[in-house]
Amino acid sequence: MRAKKGELPDWVTRHYEEALQSHQNLMQVASISRKGIHGLTAGPRLMKAVARATGKQAPDQERLRLAEEDASLSESEIRDDFPVLHSLVVVGLWSWLEHLVKEVAINWVRHRPSVLLNPPFNRVRLQATEVASLTRAEQAALIVDLLEQETSSSSRQGVGRFESLLSPMGLSGPVPEDTSKAIFELQQARNVIAHRNGRCDRRFKAACPCLKVKLGAPLRVGTEQVSIYAANSVNYGLELLYRIGDAHELDLRERSDGT
Repeated sequence: MRAKKGELPDWVTRHYEEALQSHQNLMQVASISRKGIHGLTAGPRLMKAVARATGKQAPDQERLRLAEEDASLSESEIRDDFPVLHSLVVVGLWSWLEHLVKEVAINWVRHRPSVLLNPPFNRVRLQATEVASLTRAEQAALIVDLLEQETSSSSRQGVGRFESLLSPMGLSGPVPEDTSKAIFELQQARNVIAHRNGRCDRRFKAACPCLKVKLGAPLRVGTEQVSIYAANSVNYGLELLYRIGDAHELDLRERSDGT
């Protein structure tokens, strides 16, 4: 059902509610994990104390060995500001952004098929046999996949990865400099983690010289940096939601009085 003027369609609010929840879950799990890692450092001492309290000379040696391994890794994570944990969060944040934007694009094509008259959609070629058995949602997803190929969006840097996909929809726009910078770094960090086992290569060093990571050294994303990436991922999603609101003649920006 088409939304009335001044209202957002249900698919927009549903998608954003789900996206916000998944982002919160990711960051909450990261926070809980940091607390749990701190707790593991005391495991071996606690096991030995319990053994003494129960009159045993020592705890079970295999259990103690495993607890000491956990404690050693935990102490390393804490000392280096959780590099292993945060590498997983970085990958998760980039995946979250890609899903957020691509689902908007898919639903935009599905619910506003008139955009298919705009370039570069007119260069996208579909075979009747490709779409005959697909649902409308599947057809829209296929069109967006082909649009990504046509615009080379997956090979673009930073917010350009998303803006090139949103532009044919009429949903591109300016991005605050801090947000653009953070998302660019997030993408570069994700690529190093996913494709270089987390070690700095020449491409990363040239792209992010301000991070001052030595060539071949492990990339360590600290708590403060991962918080910046998380916040600016949400900020970019918010900018996109403002644009969606504008397209429906609904100004969603917060006013100076806080309303």
